[in-house]
Amino acid sequence: MHSISTNFKAAPKLPFYIGLIFGVFLIGLAAKELLAVTSAAILAEQDAQLERDWDFKVHLKNVDILLKDAEMRAGEHAAQDGGASRSQMKAGGEAVRSEAEFRALAALQEDDAIQKANLEKLHALITRRLLALGDAAGDVREGLSTTAAAQTGQAADAAGDLLALRKLGDAIDARQSILIADREEQIREHYWATLMACFAGSVIFMALLVLFYRANQRYFTQLKRSKRELESKNDHLKNDIALRAEQLTALSHHLLAVSEQEKASLARELHDELGSNLTALRLDLLVVLEKLKPGNAGMIEDLHKTLDLLKKTHDIKRRIVENLHPGMLEKFGLAATVRAYGDEVAQRTGLHIDVDMDDGAAGIDPERAIAMYRIVQESLTNAVKYAKAKHVAISLTRESGGLRLRIADDGIGLPKGVLGKTRSHGIVGMRERATLLGGTFRIDSDRGTRIDVFVPCRY
Repeated sequence: MHSISTNFKAAPKLPFYIGLIFGVFLIGLAAKELLAVTSAAILAEQDAQLERDWDFKVHLKNVDILLKDAEMRAGEHAAQDGGASRSQMKAGGEAVRSEAEFRALAALQEDDAIQKANLEKLHALITRRLLALGDAAGDVREGLSTTAAAQTGQAADAAGDLLALRKLGDAIDARQSILIADREEQIREHYWATLMACFAGSVIFMALLVLFYRANQRYFTQLKRSKRELESKNDHLKNDIALRAEQLTALSHHLLAVSEQEKASLARELHDELGSNLTALRLDLLVVLEKLKPGNAGMIEDLHKTLDLLKKTHDIKRRIVENLHPGMLEKFGLAATVRAYGDEVAQRTGLHIDVDMDDGAAGIDPERAIAMYRIVQESLTNAVKYAKAKHVAISLTRESGGLRLRIADDGIGLPKGVLGKTRSHGIVGMRERATLLGGTFRIDSDRGTRIDVFVPCRY
């Protein structure tokens, strides 16, 4: 018993730990999913930014190509007839495309102040260079001539602009390459960090899952062990209860048998000893009465009163003897005894009693006969004392395998809840007598009280 109680004290702790492990597992799983979603979003954003950085380099290359094309066409067309006009027109178109490229570059580098400043400088230089190419083509078309010094100055300005453009372009491209390299490094670091975090999380989750499984297995193992111990203890208790019930049944049967024996013994003593003494007293009084002279009228009257009192005492003795142990059972059987007892109760109480007894039941054994008689006795006593009945019907019939006794009255019935009370000794006694003989006892108190008893027996 101690081991069982210990298991039940320890068992409630396990569900708490199991729930805690499972809760941590669910929280970790949610955190892992959140980390995966967040990492995917961050990686997608970084990939998009890296793609914009590469687009920036592409647009920057396009600007350089536009500038080189403009310079090449300006040199080729300046020596041809009408070439200056075409060169001026192409320089204007390239200026428009250059503006579009710079707008795209500015949109791709809104978050980099240094690149933004460099782009503004590059934009200004390229715009000025394209305008200069266009103006030179216009001068050629109009046939304007310049001095050698002017041409030398223009060439110097062009060389300075080209040098500045080259340096600024290289600086922008170099910075963009650094930004791209940094971005790729960040993506690689974030990827590996996410991968390691997911791997570590998976290891932790597997460990938690193993702990959860082991704790759960331990809990159910402990429950099974406790269940087996309880079942074993329950089996022992059932056996003890069955043994005690068997002992109590045997004891009850023995007590009833002893009680009937003592009642029969007391009835015989009362009948033999007290009966003979009362008879002797009556005979003596009659002798005295015969010897008295007619002149002793007062004494004769007293003797007649004593004889009447003696007769009443004899009747009381006879009724007590019959209540203790009806001698008619052994001589005339159960049916005649119940009829006689019913008539006696009816005369004494004024209760109307109908008795319908199967005379063929007279041959049952004394044990069943006395049990049936006692049930009839208790039923009539209850009908007179408690039910306030005016009519009682008693029937005894033979059925297949036994006897059926039915008793019904028209009284007020049983008080509510009396059938469940252990102190209802009369009802308990009737049920016990029927049960000890292997029979059944049923009582109903809807309108009046109805008792149905079946006792198996052989005829």
